[in-house]
Amino acid sequence: MLGLDGKPVIGPDGNFVMMQDGRPVKREEVKKEEDDVEEGSSSAKPKEPAPKKRKPFQKKTRQIHTIPEEQRQLQREERYPWVLEDQSGQETWVGRIENAEKSSMYGLFLTSTSTEFYFIPAHRWYKMQKRPNTKTATMEEVEAEVITRRVCRIQF
Repeated sequence: MLGLDGKPVIGPDGNFVMMQDGRPVKREEVKKEEDDVEEGSSSAKPKEPAPKKRKPFQKKTRQIHTIPEEQRQLQREERYPWVLEDQSGQETWVGRIENAEKSSMYGLFLTSTSTEFYFIPAHRWYKMQKRPNTKTATMEEVEAEVITRRVCRIQF
């Protein structure tokens, strides 16, 4: 229907609002009038169930998923990385576990002196990276470096 200005009236929900005598008509009133008209007609249609109204303010809930105990144990074991060092401490390798899908595809072949060989599936797969050899400077070394930089800046 049209409003007093002759344009269709749209409500806050985006649907057209029915107007009667300059005031908005609620949908329930319109449905009651339609039902009354239908009851008077010869063809009676079965009533459709009314859609359920959502509560405007619902309690906020959070979905909680429990982690299987095997995965929890693996997370505890792999919290810290593996560190491999040589005897002198010159080379250091750090390894973290990678995704479990790779471990199901890889394994180790061991051969013996006879014609037999063994296949050992890898149940965990680690990515090993060489740790860079960086030296941590002491406080005295840092202060000496700062002084030399200041002197160089003053000279130029």
